[in-house]
Amino acid sequence: MNLEGRLDCVTNSAWVDWDNSAGASSYSVLAQADNGHNSSCTSSSSPCSVPDLKCGTLYTLHVTAKNEYCHSNHSTTFDIETGPCALKAIRATTECNGDTILVEWETTGDTPLYVVTAEADDETTITCNSSSDSCILQDIRCGVHYSIIVSASSDKCSSLRSPPEKIKTAM
Repeated sequence: MNLEGRLDCVTNSAWVDWDNSAGASSYSVLAQADNGHNSSCTSSSSPCSVPDLKCGTLYTLHVTAKNEYCHSNHSTTFDIETGPCALKAIRATTECNGDTILVEWETTGDTPLYVVTAEADDETTITCNSSSDSCILQDIRCGVHYSIIVSASSDKCSSLRSPPEKIKTAM
């Protein structure tokens, strides 16, 4: 009873809490996704961490209590949606006459927001936000090296960052 779950964005695991049951010696938590991916954990008491969940996936979880003689029916179920997937690669194109850098990437499912950050050699940064697959960084300086990363954000977690894309603007 009283199941609660919370997502650990760093490890992509789910911590599940429940009220312990009389006569139970262990508990199993099972997380199942529609795409067939399952993960589970076993613990002698609450909580238990369900490891290795896939990014950008909705899981349905339940708990089963066990002792040496039998096991309970499983608990009521609840859902946890993992955070967005990290972006694999990005592409940056500079247009120094227009003082802009166009940054493009492949979207990762239903991510509502992407945050683009460009850091110059002197550690100054420029950012832009987008809900599509590209963003234009404004007010760039000519003849400067920039490292650009994109991260996907949702109300669940921010993803790991993309690999950095390095670009030098023309003089």
